[in-house]
Amino acid sequence: MNELNVCSGNKKGMFRLRVACEKAKKTLSASKQTRLQADCIDGNEPYNRTFRRSEFEEINKDSFESIEQVLRNVLTKAKIGANQIDDIVLVGGSTRIPKIREFLQKIFDGKALNRTLNPDEAIACGAAYYAKQVFNKAKSNAHSAAENEDMLTSEIRAMVRARFYIF
Repeated sequence: MNELNVCSGNKKGMFRLRVACEKAKKTLSASKQTRLQADCIDGNEPYNRTFRRSEFEEINKDSFESIEQVLRNVLTKAKIGANQIDDIVLVGGSTRIPKIREFLQKIFDGKALNRTLNPDEAIACGAAYYAKQVFNKAKSNAHSAAENEDMLTSEIRAMVRARFYIF
């Protein structure tokens, strides 16, 4: 979205552009090209253009590389090699992106990627489980209900900020 250089300063237009970009990203996970369309971006002119997967991959090249580096760092810190991983379970919407799946297979020497879980449901279940743990921890520390809610809210915000927002 930031690469398009349209709509800056127009909150309504930026929201519509963000929604259009998210839709285009999802479409590009299954197709080689899509139409990126958003109304009222700069006054009365709608934004409308064909967008190719190769353009998407080029724009996000640095992000893809940073994810790969993070994964390699995790393996290094865990003192395990990629060949010691038995199963690679993909969760989260970004795991639908072909380029991400491609570099994961490269890192793990062509090992099959487990895509049997619904990526969005898995993230939601993980967040709910984490929230329950945080809430129970806060509750056991004998805080007031308001303090517990504040602690839970701050933990969830931290978790959301820490999530990989690639696009």
